[in-house]
Amino acid sequence: MLFQPVALLILIPDIVAAFSWDQLPFFRCALSASAYRHDRGGIFDHADCPRDVSEKIAFISPSHARRDLIEKMLALSGTTSFILPFHTGSAYATESDPQSIASQSVYKKVLGKGSYKTVYKVSAGDDSFAMAVEKVSSEADARAALRGIRIAEQLEKKIASKNKHRHYPFERIVTWWFQSTPLVEYARDRPIVMNDTRIKDQIKSKPPTKFEERSYWLVAIKPLYGTDLRRFQQRVPRRYRVGDKRNIKNKISTTAASDMGLDDSGAAAIQLVYEICETGRQMHVAGLVHRDIKPSNILLQDGKPVLIDFGLSRFVSKDKNGDLCIEGPGKIRGTPHYLLASNAAMYKGCTSGDAYAMGKTLYEVIFAARSRGLRQHRTIDSSSSSSASSSSSSSSSSTGESKVEQIQKYNERFQSILANDEAFGKSRFRLSATERNIIRDTIRGLCRAEMPFSFEEATSFLRSMQLESG
Repeated sequence: MLFQPVALLILIPDIVAAFSWDQLPFFRCALSASAYRHDRGGIFDHADCPRDVSEKIAFISPSHARRDLIEKMLALSGTTSFILPFHTGSAYATESDPQSIASQSVYKKVLGKGSYKTVYKVSAGDDSFAMAVEKVSSEADARAALRGIRIAEQLEKKIASKNKHRHYPFERIVTWWFQSTPLVEYARDRPIVMNDTRIKDQIKSKPPTKFEERSYWLVAIKPLYGTDLRRFQQRVPRRYRVGDKRNIKNKISTTAASDMGLDDSGAAAIQLVYEICETGRQMHVAGLVHRDIKPSNILLQDGKPVLIDFGLSRFVSKDKNGDLCIEGPGKIRGTPHYLLASNAAMYKGCTSGDAYAMGKTLYEVIFAARSRGLRQHRTIDSSSSSSASSSSSSSSSSTGESKVEQIQKYNERFQSILANDEAFGKSRFRLSATERNIIRDTIRGLCRAEMPFSFEEATSFLRSMQLESG
């Protein structure tokens, strides 16, 4: 018999898709047990496991990997044991109970600080996470701050099961809570809360409604991702002239791109464009319009894109034209540099606007020159008091009209850039002329004024071009 009865020690939530079911029949048992709360550790008994393999499977994360349990699992094996590597940073590695996370977490680093939100790197046991902290001072603020978290949770329910053994391209939420007292002041290796006995009284699992003269803090724990595409664009120079054979033949990537988790070959650039467009396709198939796609809202995880920040997003049904649109009369929402003027003029956020923003993002990341500094284009949302200055500036119709005119100028300026082939002459990737043309035509298709590509059409176009060039 090729495979002897085994005890399987699993240290990763998504068990593996790489092994053949015919070659490794015991994986049927492991996969059928996937609904078990494997983040808590323990032995799982499954009646449907094949009789010729062990009926015991252990689901253990490093923080629960007790020596006695491991030895018990190994003892179940007559001849062989398999240990699979644990993926650090998994959203499922630590119990997602807010009190457990809060009591275990210690500060490690400040990842970013804005006017109303701060993001920290924290560690809880053996796992590292990103922790976003936002102060809210009213019920409306609380609902607005929680909206993006709820959307991310709903999107995961719709999509994650279909991506079970593939990269999940959207932001995940490990857990969240509202807190009635501020977190402890930041200091490296300091616990985020100082008094464990009060955690239960401080934490609320739903938005507070009684503010009176006090504030609350929304704390969201998320997986720790890599850099965002805005920083990639700023830190990686356009060092390659398109079609330069010396660069194309160089198979070794030693640039800043590789330091940030990306191969800088032309094939890798096309793959990145495809994966980003595929992310948009999955989002729109799920009925979600993002409304704030831009380089800073696309992160990299092991070189794969992850779309984040669903604060302006909504799930909507198709209109009579088959489009997905969010309507907000009198309100312009999004980042002006990436908004589609025709959407803004109608106070809408549609799939065509998402496609335009993604096309502009791809151009900036692959072809555009670096702008000075890391200047962040600000999102405007007239429904949130945390963007008070934007709210007041867009409250009158005259100001709204001027904002649309400004967005129209941004659109016209970008369209003139796209029309000029010289704007695609240098790149952050080692592109052949053919590879450049494929990416250029995809970007132009997403951004054209008349009948722009949907994400479905963009991914189909990319697949067909790769087949032709292959």
